[in-house]
Amino acid sequence: MLILLAHNIFVFILLRQPGFVYYLGLNVIILIALSVITGFSRWVFSEEISKWLIRNLFTVFGIGTWILYRFSVQFLKEVQIPSPDSFIRKYGDSIFIIFLLLVQIVSVKTSASLFAAIEVFLFIVCTYWGVNAYLKGFIAVRFYLFSWIILMVGSILNTMIFWKILPINPVTEAILPVCSLLQLLGFSFAFADKANHIEQKRQLQAITDPSTGLPNRTYYFDTLPLQLNEMNKNQPQFALIMIEITSHLKLSQAFGPAKADSALCEVILSTHQKIIEMDGILSLPLPNKSTKKLMRLTSKNIVLLSTTPDEIKEQVQQIQQILDHPTIVDKVLFRHQYKIGSALYPSQGSNLDKLYQNALIASNSVTYSSGNWAPFTHKLKSNHAHQLRLITLLTDDIRQEKLYFDIQPQVNLADNRIVGGEVLIRWNNEHLGQVSPAEFIPLAEQTGLIYKLTDMLLEKVFQWASSNPVALLAQRLSINISALDLLQENFAERVNILLQQY
Repeated sequence: MLILLAHNIFVFILLRQPGFVYYLGLNVIILIALSVITGFSRWVFSEEISKWLIRNLFTVFGIGTWILYRFSVQFLKEVQIPSPDSFIRKYGDSIFIIFLLLVQIVSVKTSASLFAAIEVFLFIVCTYWGVNAYLKGFIAVRFYLFSWIILMVGSILNTMIFWKILPINPVTEAILPVCSLLQLLGFSFAFADKANHIEQKRQLQAITDPSTGLPNRTYYFDTLPLQLNEMNKNQPQFALIMIEITSHLKLSQAFGPAKADSALCEVILSTHQKIIEMDGILSLPLPNKSTKKLMRLTSKNIVLLSTTPDEIKEQVQQIQQILDHPTIVDKVLFRHQYKIGSALYPSQGSNLDKLYQNALIASNSVTYSSGNWAPFTHKLKSNHAHQLRLITLLTDDIRQEKLYFDIQPQVNLADNRIVGGEVLIRWNNEHLGQVSPAEFIPLAEQTGLIYKLTDMLLEKVFQWASSNPVALLAQRLSINISALDLLQENFAERVNILLQQY
C-alpha cells in the first residue's frame, strides 16, 4: 500500500489531473483504516492517535466515503456528470457533514448502520453516473465501475464480519485489504484510461471541425495523404469534389452570423448524411473509430473524394438534390447558392494541394446560368492564370489612371442628328494591348476594383465636360456604371460633389 501511495504521488506530480488529489486522499484513508483494523496502527501512530482512530473509525470511513464522492464528481466532470443543478451535486457535501456530526453522538452500531446506508446510496448514485458516462462514450469509466463493484463487495463482506454473520479467519480477514488494494488499482487504471481518452479527444479536436464534427483542413493535408498512399496500391484514380456554399454572406447580412452559421452547418450535415448513403465515396476514419465521408476545409468549402471518377456526374447530381432543397432560417424558406468544382487524380493533380487548387479554379469558373458544377480542365487553369495577371495589371493601371474613355454618339435615326453621347471605358495596357471591357469589367466587379474604376472614370468625364461646355449645350452625355456602384450608400453624394466641383 505504501509503495502504491508513493507511486501515485509521483504520478500526481507529473500529471496533475483534476480529481487525482482525492485519489491520493483515498489512498491515505484506506491505509489508515487498514492499519486500525489489522492492529498495525500502534506501530505507525502514537498511542493517543491510535486510540482516537479506533474510537472514531466510522469518522475515518465517513471521510473516506466523502473523498470517494468528490473523486467521482471530478473524475466524471469530463462528460458533465453529474449535472451542476442536480440535488446530489448541490447538497452532497452537506449530507456528509451531517453524517460526520451524527457519528460523534450516536452509538457504534448506529454509526455502522448509517455508514452502510450512505455507502449503499453512494454506490447506487455513482454506478448510475458511471453507466450514463459510459453510454456517452466515456470508456475510461469502465475501470471506475469495476472499482466500485470491488468496493461494494468488500464492504458488504466486511459488514457481515462486523455483524458476526461471517466468521473471523485468515481468509475473511484478508477480504478488506485485498478489495481495498484492487479498488485503488482499479481507480489508478481508470486515471490512465482517462488520460488516454483525453489525449484521443485532443487529437480528434485537432483534425475535426468543432461545429459539424467533420474532418477539417488539418485532416485533409496531414492525415489523408497517409490513407491515400495505401489506397493508391489498389485504387490508382479518384476525383476530388469541392462544394463552395456561396450564400453564407447573404445569410449573415439578413439574419445575423449566428443563425447563418447554424443554417450552414445544417445544410453541410444534411449533405454529409446523403453522401454516407452513396457508394463510391472514400470513408474517412477518425481516432474515435467513427467514419465520415465529407471534410470541411473552410467555413463554406466542403470536399469529398470519389473512388469511382467515371460516376462523378451521377454523384454530383445526387449532392445537388440536397443542396437545392430549401432550408428554414428564422421561419423563412431559404435556398442556398453553391458552386461545385472537381479535379481528377493523378491527371489533374498529383497531390492533394494541387487537386484542391484545381477544384477551386473549376468552382470559380461556375456561372449560375450554365449550372452549378464545372469539372476542371487545363484550359480553365490557363484562363485562371490569365485572369490573375489581368487583375494585377488592372490594379496598377487604375492607380496610375491609365484607363481612358471614348464617347459613342447617340443618333436620332429620323433625321440622322447627333443628340447625345455615351461614355465607354477603354483600357490599353502596355503589355496586353487593347483589352475588351467584357473581359476586365467582370473581374473588376469580382475583386472590388469596380469602385475605384468608377471613381476614376467619373473624375475624368467631369473634367472633360468642364473643359468642353459647348459640346453639351444641346446634347446629353450618359455614363455606363456597374450595378454594384448603385448599392453604395454614398454614391449619389459623391456624384453631387463632382457636379458642384466642375
